[in-house]
Amino acid sequence: MTQIKVNGENRLTEASTVSSLLSELGVVASIIIVEKNGTILARDRFANETITEGDRFELIKLMGGG
Repeated sequence: MTQIKVNGENRLTEASTVSSLLSELGVVASIIIVEKNGTILARDRFANETITEGDRFELIKLMGGG
């Protein structure tokens, strides 16, 4: 298990990549912006972007409207 922060909350995860973290959290990748340690990640990096102890993630859900 790896200790990380997601939206300011400590969390233990078995995920090894951003894609697997999103799956673990039940989040649909196409409607989310992921910031890892202060850097916004491109969606095409989710599958290869690894998770290490102490990483900080902010997950921002995109919403439509006017």
